[in-house]
Amino acid sequence: MRLIGEQNKRRANYQKSTKTITYRKKKGNGEKGRGKRVKSWKKSFFLKKMFILLVLTFTLTCDLARGKASAIGCCGVEGGLLLEEPGIKHYEVKERNLYCKKLSEYRSNFGTPNELYIEKRLGERTMAYLLTESFPGRYNSLVIADVSKPSNPYVKSCLPLDDYLYSSMQVHRGFLYMVHTKSSGQDEIIIIDVRIAGTPKIATTLSLGYNSGIQIACRDDYLFVGNYNNSLIVFDITKPKKPEIAGQYQDASFCNWGGHFIFLKNDLLLYVNLTGYSEILDIRDIQKIQLKAAVGTVYGRYNTFLVGNEDYVGVLTNNKLSIINVTEPEQPEILEKEYAFSYNPNGAFISNNILYLSTEEQGIQCYNFTTPEQLRKLGDYLCEGARIRGSFITEEHLYFIDSQGLKIVETQGDPEKFQLQGSLYSGSGALKTFVEGTVAYLVNGKGGIEVLDISNSYKPKRLARISEVNNFYYDVIVHKNIAYVLDLKTCSLIRYDVKEPAKPVKLATNLKVEPFTYTNTKMLIEGERLYLLTNHHSISLSVSSTLTIVNISQVKKEPTKIAEYQFEGELTKRLEVKDKIIYLLKENRLEIFNATNGAEIKKIAYEGWEGARITAITRERNNLYVAFVEGRLEKVLLNVTKAPAELKTEKVYYLKTKNGKSLLESITYENSYIYMIDVQQGLMIYNLKKTYPEKIGEYYQISEKTAIERKVYGVNLKGVAVKDNIVYLAAELEGLILLHYNQAPIGKGMRQRMIIEAFAISTAIGSILVTIGLFKRKRKKTTTNKKGRRL
Repeated sequence: MRLIGEQNKRRANYQKSTKTITYRKKKGNGEKGRGKRVKSWKKSFFLKKMFILLVLTFTLTCDLARGKASAIGCCGVEGGLLLEEPGIKHYEVKERNLYCKKLSEYRSNFGTPNELYIEKRLGERTMAYLLTESFPGRYNSLVIADVSKPSNPYVKSCLPLDDYLYSSMQVHRGFLYMVHTKSSGQDEIIIIDVRIAGTPKIATTLSLGYNSGIQIACRDDYLFVGNYNNSLIVFDITKPKKPEIAGQYQDASFCNWGGHFIFLKNDLLLYVNLTGYSEILDIRDIQKIQLKAAVGTVYGRYNTFLVGNEDYVGVLTNNKLSIINVTEPEQPEILEKEYAFSYNPNGAFISNNILYLSTEEQGIQCYNFTTPEQLRKLGDYLCEGARIRGSFITEEHLYFIDSQGLKIVETQGDPEKFQLQGSLYSGSGALKTFVEGTVAYLVNGKGGIEVLDISNSYKPKRLARISEVNNFYYDVIVHKNIAYVLDLKTCSLIRYDVKEPAKPVKLATNLKVEPFTYTNTKMLIEGERLYLLTNHHSISLSVSSTLTIVNISQVKKEPTKIAEYQFEGELTKRLEVKDKIIYLLKENRLEIFNATNGAEIKKIAYEGWEGARITAITRERNNLYVAFVEGRLEKVLLNVTKAPAELKTEKVYYLKTKNGKSLLESITYENSYIYMIDVQQGLMIYNLKKTYPEKIGEYYQISEKTAIERKVYGVNLKGVAVKDNIVYLAAELEGLILLHYNQAPIGKGMRQRMIIEAFAISTAIGSILVTIGLFKRKRKKTTTNKKGRRL
């Protein structure tokens, strides 16, 4: 008995120590209530486990945000010392496939537009949908732009699409419908959800067969598709993601090459067959589309457009216009007079009884359509340099696309009062980028200069665009809230007040510079001086370089030239300025000038590398880094206190190259790191501060496999800027790319954002885990008898 009592005592102490929570079973009919159902938890251990889990989650999230996880990148391999000459050390930089973490991207280039559709949304919003053809090696894209303010249109999103042909866009109730012809010849309807313009998504596709899609149009709950096989297919799009065939009409007695149609009054539709006859169909009952009347029409197959009002329909085929009188739909009649134009229109619209025809070379032609029997020309609108590819008309504005992008013209119903209000250029490719504080300036050639807010590195935000008609901006640099813009078209230095980056203001006084070409132009500011290097190719194939020094000390006054120097017979590749010492890089030599007295520069050093080709230079304190074509990088010690200046090679680095050549666009030194842009290899980052150099990051705009598949040669990175260990790349094909690599120290602003994001993510994950734990705790139960044994 004593033994049993001690056992019960120990069991009671054990249950007390584990804080047993006991639930007594309810007695029911036939139950004796012999046992207890108990649940045992170590509360303190559970809380400790949850706390440790939260800490681990927070730590892991921070590590992922900082790029320390192996999925983001890996460390470089230390190089080795090849040989050591008296005073010179030769190093080989060994490499792995290292990749930088791409934080975000701002697209400013979208290719050449071929199709255009304008949609007016609720809330006075107007959206433009552009179907663009790709750059070399890039597929087509659907570009959505907000044109609510014609003077300041901007791109909302860009959706890459598959290859080959796209046509006939329509937007209806938040969904975009268009025809896609595959390379195999099969047609399909692509349906894209554009309710949120910033994030378009492909909803579904409809297969049509071979040569089946030529025109589409939406009306109420139906999508009408006309095809070459002289048939009309109607889909029910009440559920756009699951369309169903609602009806079909086909007349076998007619030949092929139909497909064009236009809606008439009283639920009628004019279906045009381009081989002899057209039909007026009754579409009140979609399941039983009936023939109402037939009428002859013009012959032709391509470049067909249907325009009209309630009484007349114009059938425009190639350069001929026939007009059908549909005042009485049961008895349509073709007017005897046929109009022939000296051009082939690529677009036709009627608004306020004015017929607008867009042509590639003769601009917009306007005709009075009030009395079609006597078509009278009202005027035309020619935009300089524009080769129009398509157009779209609304009550207030005329929109047309050309090889440069989208242009918006205010019509006011009078061709003589047409006025260009705004434009959206695709750009000639991003050329340069400049970062000032939390604002980045992206130079985009004909597309102007994009002013971007980069305070959030993960989501750049557009503030404004600096642009003028027919200008070509090549470079920009900001000093004391003044942006100095180099314009290739007018050969001038244009100034903008960017104290408020969202509202740049052009200053009245500008500076003319010598005519220059696209090659190796550079602009730098040091102190109160602006240094401009330009190169010029003459008609006689002679070349020359010009170095212009400008005084910019007085912001409110016009900048003045201090001096201008000509270098005949040879191009100057690079310009660097440090402490009023000018470094000019030629083909195989380096010339150094003292510019303490800006009005007269004096050559203080000359260094040549016989038989070598120099591609780029950069300076860091008393060190010069000189890059060569064969992939060699030399560190040269510089002493400018002596006359003449002394240059001495201290170290030579051998970098891995493709095909034995390194085609460097630029070199930038920042915080003991060298940033190189190579035409073939993209961005490469090296840490040369250690005893043995190492490569710590690289970025390819596209993978080598993709480049081979798409036949793209070169990665098209044009400019680089570094700020707070964030790398800003000007990518010719896309726009601005923001990068961070795993070994770079994290800036203060980025570190704070990472901590906040990590805390938010870990809190959310931790809350979910705690909820799951409490739920399991409530559900988990065990049953024991009076003696504490499990049943």
